[in-house]
Amino acid sequence: MRKVTALFLVIAVLLLMIPANIMASRQITKAKGAKITAPVNIFYPGFMGSNNYRIPALLYTKNGTLIAGIDRRVSSGGDSPNNIDAVIRRSIDQGNTWEASGFVINDYPDQASNIDQDLLQDQHTGRIFSLVDGFPHGGGLAGGFGANAYKGTGFRMINGRKYMFLTDAAGLEYTIREGGKVYDSAGKLTDFTVDMRRNLYRKGIKVDNVFSQSSPLKAYKTSYLELYYSDDEGATWTGPIDLNDDVKEEWMIFLGTGPGTGIQLAQGANKGRLVFPVYFLNDNNKQASAVIYSDDHGQTWHRGESPNEGRDVGGGVIIHEKDFTNTSYEITESQAVEMPDGQLKLFMRNHSGYAQIATSYDGGETWDAHIVTEKALVAPYCQMTAIRYNGRIDGKEAVIFANPSDPSRRINGTVNVGLINESGIHPNGRTKYTFDWKYSKLIKEGHYAYSSLANLANGEIGLFYEGTADTEMSFIKFNVAFLKG
Repeated sequence: MRKVTALFLVIAVLLLMIPANIMASRQITKAKGAKITAPVNIFYPGFMGSNNYRIPALLYTKNGTLIAGIDRRVSSGGDSPNNIDAVIRRSIDQGNTWEASGFVINDYPDQASNIDQDLLQDQHTGRIFSLVDGFPHGGGLAGGFGANAYKGTGFRMINGRKYMFLTDAAGLEYTIREGGKVYDSAGKLTDFTVDMRRNLYRKGIKVDNVFSQSSPLKAYKTSYLELYYSDDEGATWTGPIDLNDDVKEEWMIFLGTGPGTGIQLAQGANKGRLVFPVYFLNDNNKQASAVIYSDDHGQTWHRGESPNEGRDVGGGVIIHEKDFTNTSYEITESQAVEMPDGQLKLFMRNHSGYAQIATSYDGGETWDAHIVTEKALVAPYCQMTAIRYNGRIDGKEAVIFANPSDPSRRINGTVNVGLINESGIHPNGRTKYTFDWKYSKLIKEGHYAYSSLANLANGEIGLFYEGTADTEMSFIKFNVAFLKG
């Protein structure tokens, strides 16, 4: 009898030692209709001439092209300053296979960089946008805020118009004006010109790039919010289009992307609006989320206020985006999700150990004074991804959310399903939406950091994620039955 009891104890101990993901996989096989693919490394060491990659962005186009965007970090896996290029890779069969080669959106010289890609498609025109942070050689936030990038937009106001300025070795200023023509500080036309790709020409002959280390005329070392666009499903790209002159403030060292994906509003007074999540460093180098938006299909852009503008943090204290100082109120990288009536919910990285959510009733121009700390969504200080599901789950509209599900470490990638509930009325008369985080599924045990979700065809969901620190970037797809299994 003692031997039998001992045997049962051994079996019980062994069962407890089975990893959670193995147990989950056994449950998955029993769930009716559940589907999930094995991870496929879309970017990996040696592909496209780089050993390091980071920052996934995933977009499924209206024509059925699946685009995976990434930072190609050529010199190392670190942030800027670094040789970082914006690149993509495509699939035309829902991610089952991927094209053999990727496409380069932009490749600046030296250690100039494009970092933190954000993808969005205008459903009316079909145009695909890629929003990225741009830094001249040696510029970036690594090494400390203000150490390798400085406050300012990189533009000067002249006769009521803003123009990008350059400096020479003596510190003299020049401005790039209409047609790329370069004028000196006295307003005299020089024999220099600059093209859209920031290449510098003298008397029509290319001499350098204003973002390079060696250029005789150099761009100001700050962050530049740059927009590229493609009208052929990502095969070719036009840009960069500078947005600093429209959306960045002179007191900001940095204004950068979400990153991940933007959205186009489908409901409400701002229907058709293009929305990209961004965040910035304020006058005290504290971080604050916001969005930029366009109501003319990407021709012009505006920055909305941060949820930290007029935020009620309790105790009768109201803070403001430009000058708050408390690190615990920082909100950074974010993703925007539209509610059924056109409201925006902004899921934001922060220091609380949980996801925080802000609400906008006017398409991201302003935000409710109260930010919700969503205790059902455990989250470390890391980017997160969220999308509105194309369909219903358990008869309700839903949000799909993915992130590392640990309060302090970038581990254990988990996908959560939040059913959208109407939970009363706000004081302004708008519907109050809350989430019932009904289903949760561990996707990747161990290291898991940045990620990006996308609705695919037939109700399936794609997830592009960092399963390693900066080498293999992986893709999987699954269905709702898997998430519920």
